[in-house]
Amino acid sequence: MVLPALDEDPAAVITARALVGTVLAGWDTGLVEDAILVTIELVTNAIAHGNAPITLTVTVRKQPEPIVILDVADASPELPMQDLPGEVGHCGLWIAEELAHVTIHPTATGKTVRAAFPPRR
Repeated sequence: MVLPALDEDPAAVITARALVGTVLAGWDTGLVEDAILVTIELVTNAIAHGNAPITLTVTVRKQPEPIVILDVADASPELPMQDLPGEVGHCGLWIAEELAHVTIHPTATGKTVRAAFPPRR
C-alpha cells in the first residue's frame, strides 16, 4: 500500500501512523508497535530534512517468510546521517536501526530509506 504526497498533508505523521496500524492489524502487537514507531521517525525525518514529494510504501509479504517493509522516499539526494543517542531530536535513524534492518537507497529522484522487519522468533 502506498501513501503518496505526505509532504502535502499537514497531519502527515498521523496519517502515516494510521496507515501502518491499519495495514498491520492482526499482526504481532510488538511488531506493530515497532513498525509504527519507525514510521513516525522516518516520516518525521523526511519532512524535516528531505524534499517533496515524500511517500510511504508499506509492503507485507507472508511467503516465503513473513516480512514487513516500510519505504519512505523523498526527493533530496542528501543521505541521512545517524546521530548519537542522547542528542535531543536527532536520533530517529538510530531508533529505526534498533528496531528494524534499515538500508538507504539513492535513487534517480532522491532516496528511499527502507526499514525491514523480519519474522519474530
